[in-house]
Amino acid sequence: LTHEFRMGLIPLGLVALLSSGTTLTLICFICWRLVTWKLHYNTFLGYNQYVLLVLNLLTADLQQASAYLFSWHWIRFNRLLAPSAPCFAQGWLLHSGDVSSGFFVLAIAVHTYITAVHGKRIHHRLFTAMIVSIWAFAYALTGIGAALHGWEYFVRAGEWCWVSEAFETDRLMLHYVWVFLVQFGTVVIYVVTFFMLRYKTKRVFEQVRQGHTANMSTVLAVNRVAKLMTLYPCVYVLLTLPLSAGRMWSYSQGGKPYSLRYATFAGSMLGSCGWVDSLLYTLTRQRLLKETMP
Repeated sequence: LTHEFRMGLIPLGLVALLSSGTTLTLICFICWRLVTWKLHYNTFLGYNQYVLLVLNLLTADLQQASAYLFSWHWIRFNRLLAPSAPCFAQGWLLHSGDVSSGFFVLAIAVHTYITAVHGKRIHHRLFTAMIVSIWAFAYALTGIGAALHGWEYFVRAGEWCWVSEAFETDRLMLHYVWVFLVQFGTVVIYVVTFFMLRYKTKRVFEQVRQGHTANMSTVLAVNRVAKLMTLYPCVYVLLTLPLSAGRMWSYSQGGKPYSLRYATFAGSMLGSCGWVDSLLYTLTRQRLLKETMP
C-alpha cells in the first residue's frame, strides 16, 4: 500500500469502529427490551412495527460498518490481496449491507405513508413476510453475482473490495439500479406523505371550527411520528449520495476512477450510516415510543 492509500484507510476504519460499536450496542439494548418488555411496557414491544423496522435497519447498518472494519486488516498486512477470503467477505458485507439498508429505509417510508396517510395498521403476518422478503432479496442480489463469477467477483475497487470492474452489468443491475430506485422512491413517497398530512390536518382543523368532534390529539401524534421517521430516509440519502454519485460518474466516464481523497470521503459518509442512525434512534426513542405504544 502507498502512504496515501494507508492514510485513506484510517478514517474508514475509525468510522467503521464507531458505527459497528454503536449499532451493536443499540441492537443488544433493543433485543434486551424485547425479552424483558414486561418490566418496562404494558404492551409487547415486538408489536411496535416502528421499533422493529429500526432494529432491522440497524442490523443492515452493522453489516455495512463491518465491511469497513477490514481496513484495519489491510493496514496491518500493508497490502490488499484480491481475490482472497477477506476481500470476498468485505465485498459481500458491503454489497448486502448497502442494498438491505436501502430497502429498509424504503420500507420505513412505505410504512409511514400507510399508517400516517391512510390510518391503517399493517397486519403482523404481512409485516413479518415483508421483513423476511427484504432480507432474502438483498442476499439474492448479492449472491447471484458471486454464484455466477466465484472468487473473482469481489476484488479491489479503490480503497476496499467490491464488485469487479469486469462485471459492470452486474454492478448496474444488482446494485446501482436498486440504490437509485430506493433514493428516488423514498423522496417521492415522503413528498406525497407531507402534502397528504398537511391536507388531512387542515381538514380536521376545519371540522373542529365547525363544531364537529375530531380526535385532534391523534392527528397531531401521527404527524409527529411521521416527522421522526422522515429523519432516517433523509440521513440515508445524504450519506449514500456521494458514493453513488461517484460510482455513476465513473461509470459514465468509461470506468475512470475517482481520486482516493474522494473515495475516502464518500466511503466515510457511507460508513457513518450506522452511528448516525443509532444517534437518531437514541434521541427520538422516548418520543417515538410515547406516541406509538398506546
